[in-house]
Amino acid sequence: MNMMKGAFLLLALVWVGTFVRFEQEDFRRLLRYKPVRRLLDISYFGLVGKIRILGQDYSWRRYLNQAAVMGTLTGLLCYATVEHLVYTLIIAALLIFFLPLLFYLNLKRLAQEKTEKEVLTYVSTAIMYIREDKNSLRILRDCALVAELPLRTDLERCVQRIEDSSDFSGALDELEQHYPYAQLRNLHLLLKGKKLSGGRNEQLIDYLFTNTEESELLINDYRQKKAASRSVFYFMLVLNLLAALILKKMFHSSAYVNLSTAGFRFCLFLFYLFNLATVLGYELRCSRNDKLD
Repeated sequence: MNMMKGAFLLLALVWVGTFVRFEQEDFRRLLRYKPVRRLLDISYFGLVGKIRILGQDYSWRRYLNQAAVMGTLTGLLCYATVEHLVYTLIIAALLIFFLPLLFYLNLKRLAQEKTEKEVLTYVSTAIMYIREDKNSLRILRDCALVAELPLRTDLERCVQRIEDSSDFSGALDELEQHYPYAQLRNLHLLLKGKKLSGGRNEQLIDYLFTNTEESELLINDYRQKKAASRSVFYFMLVLNLLAALILKKMFHSSAYVNLSTAGFRFCLFLFYLFNLATVLGYELRCSRNDKLD
């Protein structure tokens, strides 16, 4: 154990000494390394701009408050089971480092759900206006009035481009690049056909309306099941962590099981690392695959 502590202390001293001797050019050269860039991309500095794009302000004060609360709780739980200061500090430091990433992934998932809801609302509203026999440009303009951000901004930009260049098809194609949904593409095909022929395809309108209604029902059902699954995941995670603490306290003074060995403490350290990696993997999976086609 003394050798392990000495090794960590030596590594820390080497790191501090190397950092102090770094000049500005050395530091820039370090930042060009791919692993370092990857770490910077998922750190607070790399994510604060992306979080701002999603409409949230993730200030230093907010981050420090989250880090203080989560770091303290994690540190107390880890030390109560591992009873090793270095392992506890490593787990707490890793959690604090990944807090902005977890916040960003959750925010991205919520923004994606909102966008999908807004797209389906836009399609339903446009179909209603088509049945009122409004012209295509008027439909887009009226939809922009009732849409929410950020879709409202994109619809207003689409209308402005059509008014400036008369490129109706190109403006809709650009909007589809921002919102790659099948329902929106089908609606735009309908609007383009109405623009060219001046008429409307009742069969296609009925199909699109039915498809949009079914999509809304499916997505609501899916989101409810996903929310329930998410609650179960984090409930089981908490039980998992508490179970480790309870078992540790139960066998703490056992004459048959020695839980104070370095090997057992290291296994508990790996246990916490595995749980942290599981949370990160779960949030990454939700943010990447949780999307309506």
